[in-house]
Amino acid sequence: MSPRPKLVKKSSSLGPVPVFELKITLRGIRPPIWRRIRVGGHHTLAEFHEILQEVIGWTSTHLHQFEIAGRYFVPMSVEDEELDIEGDESAITLAEALRLAGKNFRYDYDFGDGWEHTIQVEKVLPAEVQPPVPVCLAGARRCPPEDCGGPYGYQELLEALRDPSNPQHTEMREWVTDLYGSEARFNPEAFSIETVNESLQQLAKRKPHRISTRR
Repeated sequence: MSPRPKLVKKSSSLGPVPVFELKITLRGIRPPIWRRIRVGGHHTLAEFHEILQEVIGWTSTHLHQFEIAGRYFVPMSVEDEELDIEGDESAITLAEALRLAGKNFRYDYDFGDGWEHTIQVEKVLPAEVQPPVPVCLAGARRCPPEDCGGPYGYQELLEALRDPSNPQHTEMREWVTDLYGSEARFNPEAFSIETVNESLQQLAKRKPHRISTRR
């Protein structure tokens, strides 16, 4: 058995940290599903995970990990000596992660479906511009349904819904109706920046000690 990897320690620096303008793109989907957000670098990766879930539209019902310059950061609850894990996601800030990663890194969600997100730095701004809470600036297309089979399964779902002659058309319509209440409520092209920012504001209210402007 290989020795347990060392955890990356959280910085003790109390100085101001920058604000990052990031583009999050869901890999393997065309046309792309993406979001542009502004977020303070003081957030830990554990907190950033919560922000990403609201921004993309996931439900935080599956495991996740961050891959940064070949290192993996996960919740401590799933850390295991048999896994090739670098450290605890709550022990490293977004600013520290980006010093390791450079311009981009990866966020994985739901290891069964295999959703991979590219996190790309577009701007680094001074701490003074930090918004009251993390904020979404732009985006396109709605989040796929949970448990739809990853990028390939999602493409198959959309094809089946569009084509009445598809053998899975009726089954997929019923599945979407059960999931959303009606087929009409599932529009893969829809995106509401107002809804995303309302979700972020609600997250900040639920967890003010975690999703705050700065510490």
